[in-house]
Amino acid sequence: MRWNIPRIAAALVTTSLLLCGQSYAQERLIENYNEPKHIMFMTTFGGSSHVSWVLSILDELSKRGHKITYVTREFQAKHAKSYPHFNTVILDGTPTHMEKAFALKHTAILDAAGDLLHSGYKDLQTDYPALRNMIQTQNVSVALCGFATAPGCYEAAKDSNIPYIITASYAAFPDASAAYINNHLLTMKNPTTLGLSFIQRFYDMFVVPITGYIRMKPVGDWVNKMRRLSGCSVTNHEYEPWTHMNNLKLVNSLFGIEAARPLGPLIEMVGPIMQRQYNPLTPDLKEYLDAHSRVLYIAFGQHAVANVKDLEYILTGIMESIENGTYGGFLWASRKGPEAFPKEIKTKSGKIYSVQDMFRGHYSNLRFATWVPQTAVVMHPSVNVFLTHGGAGSMYEGLYAGKRFIVFPFYGDQFLNAQNVKSKGLGEYLNPEISQEEANRMIDAVGRDSDGKFQSNVNRYKALVQIHSKNGPLRGADIVEEVLFVNSNSYLPHRYEDARQMSFIKSHNLDLIAAALAIIAASFYVSVTVTKKMVKRFLTRIWARHLPDDTKTFKLKAT
Repeated sequence: MRWNIPRIAAALVTTSLLLCGQSYAQERLIENYNEPKHIMFMTTFGGSSHVSWVLSILDELSKRGHKITYVTREFQAKHAKSYPHFNTVILDGTPTHMEKAFALKHTAILDAAGDLLHSGYKDLQTDYPALRNMIQTQNVSVALCGFATAPGCYEAAKDSNIPYIITASYAAFPDASAAYINNHLLTMKNPTTLGLSFIQRFYDMFVVPITGYIRMKPVGDWVNKMRRLSGCSVTNHEYEPWTHMNNLKLVNSLFGIEAARPLGPLIEMVGPIMQRQYNPLTPDLKEYLDAHSRVLYIAFGQHAVANVKDLEYILTGIMESIENGTYGGFLWASRKGPEAFPKEIKTKSGKIYSVQDMFRGHYSNLRFATWVPQTAVVMHPSVNVFLTHGGAGSMYEGLYAGKRFIVFPFYGDQFLNAQNVKSKGLGEYLNPEISQEEANRMIDAVGRDSDGKFQSNVNRYKALVQIHSKNGPLRGADIVEEVLFVNSNSYLPHRYEDARQMSFIKSHNLDLIAAALAIIAASFYVSVTVTKKMVKRFLTRIWARHLPDDTKTFKLKAT
């Protein structure tokens, strides 16, 4: 009998590989740390950009078996309609009036902070006990608190000795800052000090904090009074840099939207997290957009309030560009009616447009709407430019859709987004302080994009946003679970730098630098001393060589 050795060897190798493959397929790493926990999220004002992305993370956590409770006011409860499996708790009390705080202003938050804090904390005597009771009776394991939008949340968590996570749409925290970064909650207007003069930098670094402290102290004292009346022991405020120094901050942002800089270990950027499902266009909006091209879309969010002067300023620039053929029309999402707008717009050509007629639909290419499905609008190919207030949600939706920007900011991080749009070549920052002629030029330039640079930059950012938006909820859920299962007595020591246990001098190596400077100084001193002695000795020898042979005669002559 003849054996086919090559075939037998091949069969043995194939069999062994199959067996090995079956063995590997049966062995798999399985996570066993998880057990169902109760997670609470609270925010009572601020709009969708402060809520929707967190709810997406919580939805992922719900799929992992955790119980979710969303605590809010009546006005904000609408954001949870897509999540009926959440337990939505609506607090009693009146809503926080952001429109009143920021009405008709283009300002940093400092000018409106007093109104916001008074409006947010006025119901603390009922909110705080309700939160404490919920945490204790329903066994809440971790609280997610909206940054500066959830009065009483982190206070209740601290007093209940449970960990809390701060959620924010912008990394306005000391451990996300640097010497060249302007990201303080109350004063941020320029993202970095690049381009700022010495006087501006000096003013921002020294004058603004002192002024802010003086202005905020009475409000802070009132908040602490309300806390004491509520039985709360916390005295720190969110505008103070040390308040959340031990807690993780979850930020719906990314570099490119924010200025690049080193981040501390308690900062996690997981953005942009966006709703993957969105409402389609209404039939009339679809008909309008399908029938027009080069449409400018205008929307200023839920809380920004433009005055008549602002609206005339913007609308004049738009109509000039439409007359020039830059835009084929506009779609304006406005909660206000024609009474909030100027009666008419007059262009340089002498034409006069009735705003009332615009609202009545007398111009087929000009459309006002009280509500639009914004994501569907910006995704439509007929829209080429988005004129926005610069809110985080609007920025991400516009970039995801690849639209050029004109940003007209009102408050807070909107100024940073406007500056970023301009500096990164994504569009223009429409500052109300510039002339009408310059505003007309900006609006026209973004729409025309003669050299294609705006759109080229936008396309790069479109890729950036789409890439980072894919797995944000998963990453965010992982981080929340890290806090849930890794915390030690509500703290996260594994994320704390060893520098916390060192003196400032040691952690910054100032002692080593001082020692090195001392060594350099000592070496320099020794070098100089030795050099002087050597020079002196050398000169002495030279002098000695030239002494007369008859030293006595020399001495007599010398005398």
